[in-house]
Amino acid sequence: MHVADSFAPDIGGIERQVEALARRQIAEGHDVTIITAVADQAEMDLNVVRALNGRWLTVAFPWRNRRRVAEVLDGPPIDVIHGHFTVVSPIAVYVTRAASRRGIPVAATVHSLWWKVALATRLTHVPFGWGP
Repeated sequence: MHVADSFAPDIGGIERQVEALARRQIAEGHDVTIITAVADQAEMDLNVVRALNGRWLTVAFPWRNRRRVAEVLDGPPIDVIHGHFTVVSPIAVYVTRAASRRGIPVAATVHSLWWKVALATRLTHVPFGWGP
C-alpha cells in the first residue's frame, strides 16, 4: 500500500513515481492500494482510496479521514505501507502512524531536498560545535 498526499489527477514527480511503483508491483502480482489526500477523481485502473472532499481540510485535519483510513488498515491484511513524504505530508504522516500502531510495517521515502534544513544542520557546528 502506498500513501501520498498528492496523486492523480495532480501530475508531478511524486504522483508519477507512486503510479509507476504501483503499476510495477501489480505487474509482479501484488495487490496494491494507494491512499491520497486528493479527493478529485482520475480515470485510471488503480485502486485509489481518496480523502473526503475539501483538500485544505484534509491537509489541516488529516484525522477527519479516520474512518476511511481505519476501514483500509483494518481490512484485508497489508504487508507494508510505503509512505511518500515531502515537506508537508499530513495524510502520509497520519496513515503511517496509524499503520505502525496496528503493527503494520512502514517504509518511507522522502521526495524533497530539504536544502534549508540541511544547510541549518551543517551550520550548527559553527556556534555549537555540532555537526560534521
